[in-house]
Amino acid sequence: MISIVITTHNEGDELIRTVDSIRENTNDYEIIVVDDGGTDDSVGRVRQHPEVKIVRNDERIGIAYSRNRGVDESQGDCVGFLDGHQRVSPGCMNDCADLARQTGGMVWPSVRGLKDRGWTSFGAHMRIQDHHRKVGFFGGRYNRTQPRDKVVRIGTMMVPGYVVTKDVFNGKIRLVDGLRGWGASEPALSVKAFFTDTPIFGLKAEFRADGTWRRGPMARHYFREGGHMPFRQSFKGVSRNHLAIARVCFADDTFNNYWRKIRIFTKKLGKEGIESVYKDFTDQHEEFQKIKARPDVEFWRGLMLEDDVPRGVKRNEG
Repeated sequence: MISIVITTHNEGDELIRTVDSIRENTNDYEIIVVDDGGTDDSVGRVRQHPEVKIVRNDERIGIAYSRNRGVDESQGDCVGFLDGHQRVSPGCMNDCADLARQTGGMVWPSVRGLKDRGWTSFGAHMRIQDHHRKVGFFGGRYNRTQPRDKVVRIGTMMVPGYVVTKDVFNGKIRLVDGLRGWGASEPALSVKAFFTDTPIFGLKAEFRADGTWRRGPMARHYFREGGHMPFRQSFKGVSRNHLAIARVCFADDTFNNYWRKIRIFTKKLGKEGIESVYKDFTDQHEEFQKIKARPDVEFWRGLMLEDDVPRGVKRNEG
């Protein structure tokens, strides 16, 4: 069985349509809706379905916390993650789950906006943002060129729609505890996946000559106008999330010599804020270092293949 975790906050009719899409297009599933402090009636309207389980946060905490909590409440051997404003194609989540079981990796289907903007993402590759003075933020770049093969290795994920076995999620890539609000959920999984040598696969949908969807796994996503930021979170809060990922995933020397010194963190968090991150995430850092399968230097080498090495990182730096 696949457990589909939907994180939501006041999604209104979009949540109902997302749940209906899963019910119409998925086999052998349960739906876990994690209501992150919502105040509208959307969650109550999906409660009528027997395959839907509701979990509620009394206050708005954030996406990472909500997804971890949804996994803890799940019964399936695989877990899929969606936002409360997505649609899935027939068999999409089941196809992703089958590949996740076969490979032990995360699987991300093709992604397109609900409002068709004329492009589809076939996965993404990891990069460290190096623009608008946000160097140090984990991110990615969409792959918009249709691959030849149905299944391809990709470097990161950008939005929900992905599936992973529960054993892999809990044993290798569980979201960093302590992330709050919006920002950094997909990077948190992707960076952990890199260091634990957990593959990420893109599963390609098929299209007609005019670019319209024909068949295959597709997760449509409502990309909000002007940027899809469902959480009104301060830039300081987002900065803390990204620094927390670095603290958990990277070795002490890399963190001290590179991440601590990044301008955006020193500016937004200050010395006390950076020290707080260092202290608050030390236990998770130590636990993650025990299961790391790849050294930090390989992370930078992977970025070099995409020519996205941030300023300040030398090509021989470990």
